[in-house]
Amino acid sequence: MTVVLSRLNNRKTGKVIVIAHRIHEDDLSGHLLRHGKWNHVVLPMVATTDATYDTEYGRWRRRKGELLRPDAFDPADLDDIKVNTHNPDFEMLYQQDADGRALPPITEDCFPTLRDTAGPRSRMCHERRCGNDPWAKE
Repeated sequence: MTVVLSRLNNRKTGKVIVIAHRIHEDDLSGHLLRHGKWNHVVLPMVATTDATYDTEYGRWRRRKGELLRPDAFDPADLDDIKVNTHNPDFEMLYQQDADGRALPPITEDCFPTLRDTAGPRSRMCHERRCGNDPWAKE
């Protein structure tokens, strides 16, 4: 964030907005929240409580159970999303509930190395060639 803050014309009056899905307690949002001075606004797909947001355009009220985008999702869509969303699950991905249920950290083990153990004549995928195939078995 130091680089971003250095780009402000005035650090006292400048604004920075971070828009992100919470996926881990140590993600960027979690890091910023631990260091304070940030307003945390959570907009879950389905409101978990009644909430009022004051904006420069007026007050926006959401009631518990209200969809964030009723123009784009209906209850049937919501049921389908809940059934078919895994790792991260619906609560984390759509409800922004990352606290205490975070995904494991990404480590080197998440990226295995492939070795060419069969030699230069091996093929990773099947292909069909017309005419002379130098690798064809006779």
